[in-house]
Amino acid sequence: MLSSRDRCLGDVSQVSPLKAELSPYAALSADARAEVQRQIDTLAGTFVRDVAKGRGVFAATVKSGFGKGRVLNARDAFAVNMIDGIGTFTDAFYGLSTQARAARLDALRGPATKREARVPAARRRLEVLRKVT
Repeated sequence: MLSSRDRCLGDVSQVSPLKAELSPYAALSADARAEVQRQIDTLAGTFVRDVAKGRGVFAATVKSGFGKGRVLNARDAFAVNMIDGIGTFTDAFYGLSTQARAARLDALRGPATKREARVPAARRRLEVLRKVT
């Protein structure tokens, strides 16, 4: 026999018509199952698109060659371009910090305005003209 505490766990608010459709205390309806699958498909599509963009490949390549939902070991993942390299956490940490430092330095060295960005090209054109004449 269920205790009053256990019976209480089975009570689910149904103020909104779909509020309890994923309750573990009720059977999953066909509509609820279809909605869950729709959400999973949407998230999977977003994931595949983002991985393809990040790896510079087509979504079809991700679906057909990137494990198909399985976890790959490092060598296999590297072989199919899922990862850039194999290393330790420390390698990754220092690699990222080096990239971040380089990006900050590039930003500091870069031209402050669009006009300043055009100056080097103008100087090169002047040098070419001077050599020709």
